Amino acid sequence: MYYLTFNILSDCGLSEAACKLNSHILIFNAISNNSINSIIGA
Repeated sequence: MYYLTFNILSDCGLSEAACKLNSHILIFNAISNNSINSIIGA
């Protein structure tokens, strides 16, 4: 997941700030989904 994120950040180009923000949101969503799945699984 982190490797993919770094690739996204490195490909930002002109919209670097927006791209970084989007990737951080993706990370947060992934972590949140994992936490929810863990709670349901438990």
